This record gives sequence, C-alpha cells and structure tokens, in this order.
Amino acid sequence: MSKPTPSSLATRRSSPEPLLRVVKKPELPPWQASLLRVGAFLLAIAAGALFILMLGQNPLNVYAEMIRGCFRSKIAIQSTVKIGIPLLVTSLGVTLAFKMKFWNIGAEGQLIMGAVFATYFALFHSDWPHLLLMLACFLAGIIGGGLWGLIPAVFKARFNTNETLLTLMLNYIAYYIVDYLRQGPWQDPEARGFPKIATFDPNAYLGKIFGVQFGWIIGLLLVVLVFVYLRYTKSGYEISVVGESQATARYAGINVKRVMIVTMVLSGAISGIAGMLQVTGTDFTLSTGVASGVGFTAIIVAWLGQLNPFVILVFTAFFSILEKGSGVIQTAFGLSSYAADILQGVILFFILGCEFFIRYSFAFRAFGWHAPDVWHARRNCHGKSGQPESWRGGYDVHWRHRRVLCGLYHTKHCARCAWRISRRPPLRPHLCVFDCYAQSKPKRDRPYLDDFWRGFRQFFRGFSARIGRNRRAEAIG
Repeated sequence: MSKPTPSSLATRRSSPEPLLRVVKKPELPPWQASLLRVGAFLLAIAAGALFILMLGQNPLNVYAEMIRGCFRSKIAIQSTVKIGIPLLVTSLGVTLAFKMKFWNIGAEGQLIMGAVFATYFALFHSDWPHLLLMLACFLAGIIGGGLWGLIPAVFKARFNTNETLLTLMLNYIAYYIVDYLRQGPWQDPEARGFPKIATFDPNAYLGKIFGVQFGWIIGLLLVVLVFVYLRYTKSGYEISVVGESQATARYAGINVKRVMIVTMVLSGAISGIAGMLQVTGTDFTLSTGVASGVGFTAIIVAWLGQLNPFVILVFTAFFSILEKGSGVIQTAFGLSSYAADILQGVILFFILGCEFFIRYSFAFRAFGWHAPDVWHARRNCHGKSGQPESWRGGYDVHWRHRRVLCGLYHTKHCARCAWRISRRPPLRPHLCVFDCYAQSKPKRDRPYLDDFWRGFRQFFRGFSARIGRNRRAEAIG
C-alpha cells in the first residue's frame, strides 16, 4: 500500500471526531444476553403500564384481560392460533433468506402471490375432488411464492442488485396484481359492481383439526423441517457459509449463485404456503388485505428468534397473544384501536431495543488510554484486555488511527506505526507523526515524549539536509 501523502494526512487530521457513534460489542455470554432480554421484557411491561395509567385504566386489569381474552374459551384459543399460523410459516420462510444474509423484505409479496396462485384453483376448479383440489392449491402456493422469490435472487446473482429495495418493490406489484384481479377478470358477478372476488366453494375450504384449520399442523411440520434442513443437511451448511463469507464459500468450491437462487426460491415457496393457508383456511376468498402486514411482522419474529425455528415458534405465540389481546381490551375497556396499537408498539420498542444493545453500544467522544475503542483496540492488537505495560505513558492517539490499530483498514504502514507506538517512537516518524502524536494532549506523564521529539528532530534535520543538497545540486548545475 502506498505511503500517506501530506494532503491525505491533513484530510484525516481535519476530520472531526463524532460526539456519539455506534460500536460493535464483543459477543455476550448466553446468560448475560438472557438477563438483558428478561430485563427488557420487564421494562416493556412497566412502560406499557405507565401508558395504561395515562389512559385512566388499571394496568393489572388490562394485562390480565389480555391474557384471559386469548384463552377464556375454545373459540378464543382458535382465534389466537389462526393469527399465529401465517405469521409462523412466513417467519420460517424469511429465516432461510436471512441465514444467508440475503435481506428478503418481500415476504409480504411472496405470501400474496402464493394466495393468488392458490385462488385460481379454488375459484375455477372447485368441482375437483377435495383432496386433489387441496393438493393443487398447496402446490400452486409453493410455485407462486417461489417464482416471486426467484426474481430478486436472479437479479442479485446476475447483476448484484440491492435485494432489499427489489424485494420491497415487488410487494407493491403483488398488491396491485390482486387489486387488478378483484376489479377485473376475477370480479364477483353477483357483487353488483362492488370490487371483490367471490367467496370460495365449500369444497375449497381447508380441513380443520380440533376446530382450527389444518395449517397449524403444517406450520409445526415446517418448524421441524426447516430446523433439520439448516442444521443437518449439506445445503443448510452451504447457506451458513455463504452467509458468513461469500469469498470463503467460493474458495471452498460452493456455487454461491446457485445457493442464493435455490434458497430464495425455498424462502418464497414457504411464504407462498402461508398465503395458500390464509385464503383456503381463514378468509375463503382473495382480497388486498390477505397479508395484513404479516410479512413485515415475520421479519421481526425471525430476528428476535435468532433464526432458530423453535425459538421463532415461541415468539410467534407471543405476538399472537399480543395481537389477540389488543383486540380484546378494545372491547372490554372501550379503548380505541390506536391506543391498543400504541401499547403494542411500546412493548415491541423495548424488546427490539434490547436486541440492539446486546450487539452494539454507544461510544462518546473520549481521548486517552481510557477511551472505549482504545481498550477494544488493545484487545485486538495485544490479545488481552486491560492496560499493557508499554501503554502506561498514556498516549492520546487520534481516534481514526485507533481504528487502524484494530486492523479494520489493514493499512500496512499504519499497522507498523501502531506496533511502534506501544514500544518506542516509529522508525519513520514522518509517516504518522501528524496523525498519531501531533493530536495528543498531555493528560499524564509520558516517558517516551523525549524520544518522540528526538526522532522528530532527526527527521527535520534529514529533511533540511535533503533540501540543502538539492539546492547545492541546482547551484552546481
């Protein structure tokens, strides 16, 4: 790497240090992360209780009614499970893509397209035998969602497009496809001009087990299948490797483009199954509200579940209870729907914020050996935390150069200077003298300060001698 020029040093020197920045924390032990999550949940309950008090209600009564309303009768339990079925299946679909670090924000559109493909058979082939019709709807949902997931995967593999924006935009395309169908080709002729799609024939209804649509069995089976696929199969291992580092995957002989496309097809197919279950097991028709934000909530559930299917099942149950309970307290206490949504948002804010602080922390502007990122640099550079013996002089190193100490920029000459800083002045002070030492402010005794100025004087004398030789050469010439 080329040596820094005076202009580059001046540019770095003039860059102001931010007052507040986000830094990644070392991985916490599982018990500490669990304690943080429990604390965040308790804070969420306390903040929600404060909001309920502001509404003039008793928080204990409201929370008790939320839980009781989800399980007080057989019908209430069935309604809670119905809410969780599409959320669970869609979360599992998102998990596959996220495991590969493919940010699939298009689960909503994939769910809608799975519902569209399944609706075709439910509307126009309702005279088929029930078992054959359900199998056709199931496969159609897989194909519809898989094709919708294939589009961003191909563009990402072929043109390296931004998958976040592309999958997000495809959600709106899927939505307007449904809007076109309900106002055009599939409009119910008996609706008297009202834009809606006809209700399915009872032969196209998904069967029930214990009073709930068969989708909850499919959801539980998918939990096990996705867990086994990610943990114990070659394809699941390839997904993990590609997610960690595509360069490492290519070096290991993995076809990254093939893994990317196949995984996104599977992710979209599972989300398409959720759409099929929704239209044939709950709504019995197709509408623009078939997804109802499930695709975006599934992203939160998958992220909170650490992409573990069994943990995702737990968070799905929590979100289902929260959603159902919010509707119950609206009726029981006369709260508006907005108040119930705010209560949900307050609880989710603390839970999601906890996940942020488990991985990251805020670092304020600080100078000297006590700065948080300097300690982080020492852990990376010296192999241990704490203050090394050679740092007891307490040099105040420029914060940008501290980042170089961690090797984030892999700058050859700066890594050399960083090594010299902890022992003695650099052999070539002119490389980093302005960036490392000139930014220093005396906070404590510096046993190496005399050595630094001695090296600086040597550099200045050498530089002056070089100028003198050049001038004498010019005069002779």
